[in-house]
Amino acid sequence: MLAAAFTLLPAIALSSVAVAQSADVAGDTVLIEADEMVHDRDNDVVTADGNVEITSDSHVLLADSVVYDRGTKTVTASGNVSLLQPDGQVMFADTMVLSDDFADGVGNTVRLLLEDNARVAANSGTRSAGNRTELNKAVYTVCDVCAEDPDSSPLWQIRSFKVVHDKEKKRVEYEDAFIEFFGVPVFYTPYFSHPDPSVKRQTGLLTPTIAISEDFGTSVRTPFFWNIAPNMDFTFRPRWQTEVGHVYAGEFRHHLGFGEYTIDASATWPDEDAVGVNAIEPFRGHVFADAKFDITQKTTAGLELKLTSDETYLRRYDIFNDNDLISTAYAETIDGRNYARAEAFYFQGLLTTDDQASIPFVAPLIDAEYYFKPLIAGGQVKASVNALNLQRVEGTSFQRYSADIGWDLSRTARTGEQFGAFVDVRGDVYVVDEDVLVPGGKNQSSVQTRLLPTVGLEYSWPWISDSGGGAHVIEPIVQAIYSPSNSNPRDIPNDDSLAVDFDTTHLFDRNRYPGFDRFEDGARVNYGLQYSYVGDEGGEANLLLGQSYQLEDSAAFPRGSGLQSSESDVVGRLQINPAPYLDVVSRFRVDPSDGKLLRNEVDLTSSFNVFENRPFALYANYVFLDQSLDTTNRREGEEINGGFSYNFTDDWWLSASARRDLRRSAMVSNWIGLTYLDECFLFSLAFEQSFIRDRDIEPTTSVVFRIELVTLGEFGGTTDVAGPTGN
Repeated sequence: MLAAAFTLLPAIALSSVAVAQSADVAGDTVLIEADEMVHDRDNDVVTADGNVEITSDSHVLLADSVVYDRGTKTVTASGNVSLLQPDGQVMFADTMVLSDDFADGVGNTVRLLLEDNARVAANSGTRSAGNRTELNKAVYTVCDVCAEDPDSSPLWQIRSFKVVHDKEKKRVEYEDAFIEFFGVPVFYTPYFSHPDPSVKRQTGLLTPTIAISEDFGTSVRTPFFWNIAPNMDFTFRPRWQTEVGHVYAGEFRHHLGFGEYTIDASATWPDEDAVGVNAIEPFRGHVFADAKFDITQKTTAGLELKLTSDETYLRRYDIFNDNDLISTAYAETIDGRNYARAEAFYFQGLLTTDDQASIPFVAPLIDAEYYFKPLIAGGQVKASVNALNLQRVEGTSFQRYSADIGWDLSRTARTGEQFGAFVDVRGDVYVVDEDVLVPGGKNQSSVQTRLLPTVGLEYSWPWISDSGGGAHVIEPIVQAIYSPSNSNPRDIPNDDSLAVDFDTTHLFDRNRYPGFDRFEDGARVNYGLQYSYVGDEGGEANLLLGQSYQLEDSAAFPRGSGLQSSESDVVGRLQINPAPYLDVVSRFRVDPSDGKLLRNEVDLTSSFNVFENRPFALYANYVFLDQSLDTTNRREGEEINGGFSYNFTDDWWLSASARRDLRRSAMVSNWIGLTYLDECFLFSLAFEQSFIRDRDIEPTTSVVFRIELVTLGEFGGTTDVAGPTGN
């Protein structure tokens, strides 16, 4: 390079050039390095040859040869020319003539490298003001060319007579453009533009989708994105339909310095004749909102709002698929293990059996916990309070005030035995307003109180054995608890403890009711045996079996809970991992009187390589519920669902899933899809069937496709056929 090839005189000449350049280019310092350099002082021209590199504060120019005319302030570069710009973009050319500040220039056989591997190649190009690049007879793509055939055409490209890249507007514009696949033109447009790859958000139309169905006719979605500000945007998603009313939907997002919120809503005025007698509401729509704000470092507040006009709208229009909507607003503060939270709830039922007037709303619900320091008698003391105001339009309303204080001790002996003891006292006050009128036209009111002391002991002793093939652990666990019987007066309403589901996760709970309104009382013993195995080669297994026994009469758990008699059902969980690629878990419940299986859930997941180390993943789930667990209809439930995904080449995936009701011998749904994904192109095709009937929701068959050209957007469509596909 220069330092090795030049004598002192050329070096001094180079230094003078650098100083002059610094003055000419707004204070930028310019360094020129080359194998050879000549300064023609008469014409004030500097010629550099061989591995030329010109570096300024913001640009780097590389070439085989560079001629710098200081009089005309032009730089002429030839041979393997590349210009690295401040934003990381690179322009390549065979020859290039530039202004000495690199802001303007003309080049031949130009290639432009943008973000995300996007590339433009052109016969010639012009650069102006360091911002606008015009390319003639150009091709744009982000696809890699096949390494085995570098002369082949990429998967897709845009060929245009003129391409303009405006860095200030961050857009790429095309005139007389053809979109080509494998070199074959498939679409022409006189004008086309898209954001350059550096843009993540910009106002404009998004890719439309088209759907065809018997229910809605032809449906076209034309979303529009409005980038209101860097921290705020709105997406309008109208759905134009030929058979029923149009749907107007949108999502607004706003990020504040201390939090963010989102509002998603839709509205439609359907054609009553087209929709059907079960859904002829003059207006249908929904509002969802979500917000979270950081009030202080320890305090947050937020809300989640979910409302809809009627019970089937969300599922019919494929917006939301749950059976109920829960709206909540909250404020919470957390300080280590201590916390306090206040919240309100509103519930909207979507089942045919739901009566909205009898569904409660809660405002407020207050919870707080405080852990005392230091330990008392070696144990941890914790205090908690709970307050609730529950109201109904029709039915019983009440307020509940609860306070609890508990002491918890845990010790481990040298032998490995683990001992625990706890004492807990809870007091409840209920102010009940029953939906029964008394003289004077007022509802009947009452005040109910109760005191709930509880004491308990816990013991476990893990035994460990290391055999030749792995380690075995056997651990017996025993828990004894006592609290006075008859702690659940009938005059205390029950809203939060109706559903009790006994399994291994609740085997050693001190109170197996999920809420406050009911309390597990009486003397009882919970016991279980846990076995674990860890193989030297990596295989693992775990088994937990347990049962609960009531030593005295107490308020009965609901029928079907597994705890309705003094001797509970036997619960168990078995997990087997014979190898890293397979995981099987079974959770079950057995009637101890006759060994009858009452409940069984089996989950299987597996991931491994097949056929030339191609990844294959599958899952399966089986559920069986005995009729005794269905306290309403006394019907057995048995269902299986599963699916798989197979990456059979580097870029192709095959996936499928299915769900079947084994009691009815009927399919619930199924799906199969094919996906192609590489660095520049996404294609997916899926076939879906749903056999669910619910009021105005009918079984449907759909074919869904999606095409996405990376950096350009996505194209999608759906074909739905509703009709006699249900059972």
